[in-house]
Amino acid sequence: MTIVLFSSCEKDNDNTVADPSGTITTNLASPILLYEGMATVPYVTQYQTYPYIQRYLGMDNSTLTTWFQVKLATDGVGYINWDVESSEGSEVANIGTMKGLGNVTVKPSNGYTTNCSLEKGHGYVVRYKKSYSTSSDTTFYYARFYVVDWYTSSTTGGIIGAKITYQSPF
Repeated sequence: MTIVLFSSCEKDNDNTVADPSGTITTNLASPILLYEGMATVPYVTQYQTYPYIQRYLGMDNSTLTTWFQVKLATDGVGYINWDVESSEGSEVANIGTMKGLGNVTVKPSNGYTTNCSLEKGHGYVVRYKKSYSTSSDTTFYYARFYVVDWYTSSTTGGIIGAKITYQSPF
């Protein structure tokens, strides 16, 4: 009788934390904009005419790894692709298995890499700089994301994207 009583009182303790306010759900196969605006540190001489910057995070569908893109502009409107897959000033850290974006609460001090293999059910922290002159820019800004599931092709069954939830800034 005691066994039945205690087993019926067992709680489901999965430690799931609700997604934070402002969470966005999207497909990482289309790059997400991490930052757009004025550079926080002036550019080196050859890039002084491009004071605006955009930083993107995307996913390579064939390798399931992250990549970064930097775009520059003279006026905040006409952005040019400066470097299609530039990791300069952008890194990502896999912080392990999570129950959702709300469980991604720590900004690690190490473990960052420029290309990170994505795993379903894992949380990630991205750190980036709001400039291209990353050697003179010492301030990092952060975003967080969680891989909810894979998008698969209806014809081949192969992975064609990652359904993520993310928040930027974090």
